Amino acid sequence: MRNTNEMNAASQRLLICAVVLTILVVVVIFCRAEPPQKLGDVPTPTAHAKLPDKEFTHSPEKPHDPTAYFFNFDQLDYYYRVPGEFTPADR
Repeated sequence: MRNTNEMNAASQRLLICAVVLTILVVVVIFCRAEPPQKLGDVPTPTAHAKLPDKEFTHSPEKPHDPTAYFFNFDQLDYYYRVPGEFTPADR
């Protein structure tokens, strides 16, 4: 039968190995760095398209069926309101 000192030493070694393994796993998982993105891969900013000067509202291309459970985006109104402090929603 083993001595209690031998069992304590084996338990301590096992505990130290488990702690070191846990620390290594944490370092590998959380400290993994992605390679830096090259500036050549980033698209250059382009001029934005000019917004319309006048407000408009377009009816949907296809009417929505009220009994349907979902809708498509072509079944919604398409509108634009010129930005400003007071833009009424009931136009």
